[in-house]
Amino acid sequence: MNVHASLAAWSTDWWPWFLNHLWQATLFGVVVIILVALLRRTSARTRYAVLLVALAKFAVPASFLATLADDVGLQPIHVLSDPQGVSEGRSVPLAAIARVASPIETAILPASVGVASG
Repeated sequence: MNVHASLAAWSTDWWPWFLNHLWQATLFGVVVIILVALLRRTSARTRYAVLLVALAKFAVPASFLATLADDVGLQPIHVLSDPQGVSEGRSVPLAAIARVASPIETAILPASVGVASG
């Protein structure tokens, strides 16, 4: 299976989940903002508590997923430091993403190139 087929299969599986999460998170964020606006006459402590609960709603699942990824052996620092991660058993999509996201090596030009004299 080539890289494009692997990316297509991965995309087919994960985009519906991502879009579902995206609209739910957006709706939740809008509801929290409206709730805080409606509570503007209450104490700052109350508004702070509402915003803290909203922050926890976003942070707790993200930390759970990060812990789960670490348990599986998927560590972002290793994926980014080894763009050819497929050789160590990493998935093809992650290795391809890391390869695309890695910096492009550029040639160092002599100082005289591109300098206008005059």
